[in-house]
Amino acid sequence: MQEKSFSKIKKQSPVSLIIHGTNTLGENLAKILLEQGSKVILVDKFDAKSKKLILELKQLGEADFVDIEGLGDLMNNIARIDYLFYLQSEFLLSNQLFTSKDFLEE
Repeated sequence: MQEKSFSKIKKQSPVSLIIHGTNTLGENLAKILLEQGSKVILVDKFDAKSKKLILELKQLGEADFVDIEGLGDLMNNIARIDYLFYLQSEFLLSNQLFTSKDFLEE
């Protein structure tokens, strides 16, 4: 993975971090955020799917990818995070009904 300078982010650009963001929800969220002018950083496992997605997102705006193993380094070096999205999709994949009541009980 190439060295990125996340400590020199433009002040006028909001920074959105999407953890586990290579699923459909993360892809659509990233596209919307990029259209609105945000810098988007996806964090997930690096594979062929994530590589294809980040190349597509870079066509839309300022997008980067960090392998999940590099999350600690990213958090130590990033200048700021304006929006953080954690998209753990276990509930979506388990065919369970997940309601706001379930979320509030956690």
